[in-house]
Amino acid sequence: MTSCESLNNKKYLLVLNGVEDYLQIVLGTKDRLLWAWQAFTFQQGMRFLGPQLEYLFSSLAISPNQLKSIVLVSGPGSFTGLRLIFAHAYGLALGAQVPLGSIEYLPLVAKSIPLKKEIWVLTYSRQKEVYIQGFDSKKSPLTPPKAISLEQAQEILKKRPSDIILTGSGLRKHPQILSWGFATLEETFDTPLPQVLLKEALCAKSSSNAPLPIYLRASNAEDNLEKIIQQTGLSLKEAQKKLFSGSKIS
Repeated sequence: MTSCESLNNKKYLLVLNGVEDYLQIVLGTKDRLLWAWQAFTFQQGMRFLGPQLEYLFSSLAISPNQLKSIVLVSGPGSFTGLRLIFAHAYGLALGAQVPLGSIEYLPLVAKSIPLKKEIWVLTYSRQKEVYIQGFDSKKSPLTPPKAISLEQAQEILKKRPSDIILTGSGLRKHPQILSWGFATLEETFDTPLPQVLLKEALCAKSSSNAPLPIYLRASNAEDNLEKIIQQTGLSLKEAQKKLFSGSKIS
């Protein structure tokens, strides 16, 4: 395992990923992966994250203030999963005076695939939509990440070479993608490897300023706000003000 910078006397690095249905916790140093935990929690990550972090620290007899930094997978992905990870990390970092960093999800999936091919990662966004990003044979991005419809994704891929490879949770939740005529990978490759999480986290910039999650589309609440407020008596303008201020709409 190689690092992009010295971890000095605080040698431990904690990486948290809750972007999709699998929750991942990774701990390591610049030389070695020490701990990797993964579970299919599907919208129940709150039950697992806190207890698993407590178990990790107690089992290895280390404390959070021994961490060099905490690196979060910032998305794009599940809004609930991102809020869960970021909230726990913010609290842990504040209490232990540890800096935070972030890494993007779609490159992690691509870099976990040991093939020298053009790879397109398609992960689930919502019904009839995917997050998509393309990578060349060296895993360098061909495009920025986007949230687009299945029709738009198909049009983009039609313009690529015929021997590209598709992977990601979007293939599982939108099985019609399998009929587009491209080579695809099994579900095993949908989730990034712990070793890749650690390696990329070692290169992430950390600071006392908390990173922000990546949101490439509006939330379902924003898109369906008019329908949601029909029984509340609020005007659309009033509801938007409450939504973006964090107030409860009732």
